[in-house]
Amino acid sequence: MLENKKARRRQNSNEAYIDALQENYSKINVIRVDIAYKKPYSEEMTVDDATKDLNRLLNNRRSKPTIFEDNIGYVIKKEHTEDKGVHFHAFFMFDGQKVLKDAHKADEIGNYFVNDITKGKGTYYNCNRNNYPEHGIGMLDHKDTEKRKHLDKAMAYLSK
Repeated sequence: MLENKKARRRQNSNEAYIDALQENYSKINVIRVDIAYKKPYSEEMTVDDATKDLNRLLNNRRSKPTIFEDNIGYVIKKEHTEDKGVHFHAFFMFDGQKVLKDAHKADEIGNYFVNDITKGKGTYYNCNRNNYPEHGIGMLDHKDTEKRKHLDKAMAYLSK
C-alpha cells in the first residue's frame, strides 16, 4: 500500500511537471529513449557506474548545444533487471517550436550516449521510431488533451 502511495505521488509530480512545461511552451517535443549497456558490459556494470554515466550525459547538456540546446526538461527512471542489467528509461522534453524531428533527436541522444559517454559499451532504443497509436511521445501541442493523456499513461510507468 505504501508503495502505491509513493508511485501515485511520483506520478502526480510528473504530471505537474509536464503541466508547468506546457504553461511555458505551446508545443513540447517529447523524446523517449531507453539507454543501456551491451553484453558483456551490462553484466559487470554497477549501479554507481551507470549513474555516473547518466550524470555525465546530463551534465554535458550545456556543452552539447547541437543535441541539447532546446532541451527544456527530462524525467528518467533507473532500473536493474537480471536480463538487461542497469538501464534507464528517459523522457527528454524539447521546445517544440524549435525541435521538430523527434526520432532524429532520439537518435542523436542515443548515439551520444553510446559513442561519447560509454565509448561503445552502451546501446539505446529509440521509442520515437515506433508508430504506437497511443504512446504520447513526439510533438505535443498544448491543446491536444488526448495525446497528453497518453503521455501521462506512458510516464506512469516511470512512477512504479
